[in-house]
Amino acid sequence: MSEQKKSIYVNGVRFFPKGDKAPQNLLANGVITPNELIKCLKQAEVQDAKTEYKGETQFKINLWQNDDNSVSMSFNTWKPEGSKEADEGDGDLPF
Repeated sequence: MSEQKKSIYVNGVRFFPKGDKAPQNLLANGVITPNELIKCLKQAEVQDAKTEYKGETQFKINLWQNDDNSVSMSFNTWKPEGSKEADEGDGDLPF
């Protein structure tokens, strides 16, 4: 069994509970602090969450609801264990 990794939270993005009069489909209010976010994305610890899609850099994330109804975002650094095929995303597919 693999060891549980500690979550690495995304700095520079914060979510807060929505107000009582907010529309029903609004999940949260949030703020982005660009300088903190950029510094966070450059950390060595988050490079396992870094991917590329159609020539653009992306970071995989998870969104968590906290006990106080606020929301936190962490980097998704999970990688499948096993063969080279799993690392390339081929999985068990025969093609």
